[in-house]
Amino acid sequence: MTAFRRRRFALLALGVAAPVFTAALTTAAVLLNPHLDPATRYVSELGGHEAAHPAVFNGAMKLAGLAAAGLGPAFLLALRALGASRRAAWGVCALFMVAGGGLFLSAVFPWPDPRHLAVQAGLSAQLAPPLMAWSLRPTPGVARLRAFLWVTFAAMVAMALVNSGWMWAQALDWRPFARLVHDGNVGWWQRAYMLLLAVWVAVAALALERRLAREAQPSA
Repeated sequence: MTAFRRRRFALLALGVAAPVFTAALTTAAVLLNPHLDPATRYVSELGGHEAAHPAVFNGAMKLAGLAAAGLGPAFLLALRALGASRRAAWGVCALFMVAGGGLFLSAVFPWPDPRHLAVQAGLSAQLAPPLMAWSLRPTPGVARLRAFLWVTFAAMVAMALVNSGWMWAQALDWRPFARLVHDGNVGWWQRAYMLLLAVWVAVAALALERRLAREAQPSA
C-alpha cells in the first residue's frame, strides 16, 4: 500500500474512532453531572457554568470539531478515488470543515456565551449524506451505503424539525406537537439527534474504507 493510501485509510479510521471516543467523553460528562437531568437539560449545559466538570464535555466537543474538520479531506479523497465528481467531493469536504469549525468554537465559547451558537454550523454536516449519496451514483457496489445515506438524511431532517418545532410549539401553544416534545423530554430528543449525526458519520467512513480496501486488493 502506498503512503498516500495509508494516509487516506488513517483519515477514514479517524471517522470511525472519533464519534465513539466523543460519545464516551460525553457519557462521562453526563455521569459527572447527575444534577443536570438529561431529559430536561440541553447537552450544551454539560459544558456551562452549572456543570461540575465542564472541561470534559468541552474537550469532547473540541475533539469532535477537529475530527470533523479532518474528515472533510478524508471523504474528499475517498469519494474522488471511487469516481465521484470533483464538485460533489469538494462540497462534502467543505460541509465537514464548516461543521468542525462550528463544533470547535462552541467549546471555546461554552454555554451560555452567545458565541456558543456557532454550534449551529455543525448542523451543516446533515447536508453531506444526500450529496455523498448522489456523488456515488456511478460507483458500483455501494447501493446499500447510498440507501443508508438517503434514509439517514430523511431521519435527520425529521429530527431537526422536531427539535426546532418544539420552540414554535411553545410559542404558538400547538398542543398536538407539545404532547410529542415538551419540557420533560426535550433533552432526549436533542441527544437522539446528536447520536444520529455521530452514527451516520462512523458508518459512512467505515463503509468507504472497506470499499477502498476491496479496490486496493490485487486482482487474481
